[in-house]
Amino acid sequence: MRDLRLIVLSSLLFFGPTQATPVGQKQTFRGRAGGTMLPRSINLVIGPGPNWARCTAVDHRKWKTVDMVKEWADYVVYFANFKGLPLPDDSVGAIYASHTMEHTPMHVSPRIFKEFHRVLLPGGFLRVITPNPRVTMQHYLAGDNNFSLFQRRRRIQHSGHDWTPFELLRSDFLSVSHQPDQLGGTGLAHQNAWDAETMIKDFHRAGFRTAYESAYNRSRSGEYSFEGPGGCHSEADQADRSLYVEGRA
Repeated sequence: MRDLRLIVLSSLLFFGPTQATPVGQKQTFRGRAGGTMLPRSINLVIGPGPNWARCTAVDHRKWKTVDMVKEWADYVVYFANFKGLPLPDDSVGAIYASHTMEHTPMHVSPRIFKEFHRVLLPGGFLRVITPNPRVTMQHYLAGDNNFSLFQRRRRIQHSGHDWTPFELLRSDFLSVSHQPDQLGGTGLAHQNAWDAETMIKDFHRAGFRTAYESAYNRSRSGEYSFEGPGGCHSEADQADRSLYVEGRA
């Protein structure tokens, strides 16, 4: 009996007293220093594109890919008719979605956020990066035709005509897909948008206990060290036109 009391006392000293977890909220276990202790798990990158596999700043044994293109995916998922992620509850340590969620339909994205929350371990991170329409609208209303995003879109435009400033703005919300094999010849590429307030609200609606606006190459998690100079070059590097939001399950 004395040995049992010692074990219980030692557990309380290390973990602290047990508290009830609110319904719908994941339970997070904390050590003496207050840091979250996550079991071994995989991480997910959503819509990585063709360059991800060549990035040497990533531990590819740990990071698994989710995409609709089979050649790029460990898990093939079609977000247009999203049903769920083929993973059990509480099995993922971190999720990274850079310039992907704007390609998901508005009626589907709430389901996707809820699935992200379901598969994340307690205390796991979700980092989402999308176009920042507030910034784009400010440049449009100011008549700034030299805004770097507008210049980039003019260089890569596929329609063969000189785009108006409004067409360049509209591309933050709606744009034609150039992946006919995956989305069909009349599919949309961009079809969703958020500002920081709305994105944070969607995180909370999905069950995330915390959500906050972040910034380029700034994260409260060490899992995203590949973002930034010397990391994996992607649209996330375009900080002048991107919105960064993080949350914890």
